[in-house]
Amino acid sequence: MKKFILILIVFIGIILFFQCQKKDAVLQDSHQTNPVVETRSTGNYSKVVAPDCGLIDFFPNLSYHSSITIYDTLYPYQNCPFAVEIDVIIYINSTGRYFDYGEFRWKPLRPWDPACEQWYQDNFSSTYIGDNRTFYYEFVDDLRWELIDNYMVDYIYDLNLPCGESFRVAAYVYKSPCTQLCHKTIQTKDGLDFVITEKPCADDGCCLEWVDYCLNGAGQPIISRWIQPISSCSNYIIVDCEGGNTVGGCIEKGCL
Repeated sequence: MKKFILILIVFIGIILFFQCQKKDAVLQDSHQTNPVVETRSTGNYSKVVAPDCGLIDFFPNLSYHSSITIYDTLYPYQNCPFAVEIDVIIYINSTGRYFDYGEFRWKPLRPWDPACEQWYQDNFSSTYIGDNRTFYYEFVDDLRWELIDNYMVDYIYDLNLPCGESFRVAAYVYKSPCTQLCHKTIQTKDGLDFVITEKPCADDGCCLEWVDYCLNGAGQPIISRWIQPISSCSNYIIVDCEGGNTVGGCIEKGCL
């Protein structure tokens, strides 16, 4: 009888041990999927979690509403088309609807005319970006916000949301202020594609850019933008470019 009780105790202990391990793994996976930073075309990127860098950390009583991916075709240079898409999680509470934008992806849509191809080669083909590094950050940010603004303006038109109402509609993008660029060259059926990936190079630090949207008395959209640095980087990490090459070093670019 004593032997049976001992075996039973050991058996229960093993079950509890594995249950705890499973729970820890679930918590860890949940922590690692907290979106922090955006990226580039093929989805080859890494997310690094920064503490207190997410929408639910800043607004109380948010309820999950839905998750979608937004698609569009934009023309950032002359008549050269780019396919763009971004993931968004929508939360709601009694005061408004909050759009938490995550990974942004873009790629060229060929065939192009020679001027488009030359512009693309000039700006994205080299692993030595130099002064073009700032151009890249601004290029991606402009594409991202053009996509977001187009979607959000259509949304407030559909909702007929006037300014001054207590109900709020806003878009939020959380970013790592410290990033490393990685570069790959990929052969496609239409020619060479240059994949530049922006990765966090610190596992802390956070910047927030957010935009409120509403319609004025004439029914025209009002877009109000803010940038809020939340925390600086202090714990830097080595970035794995996953078969690509680094472009310059890790820099603290702030909310750009």
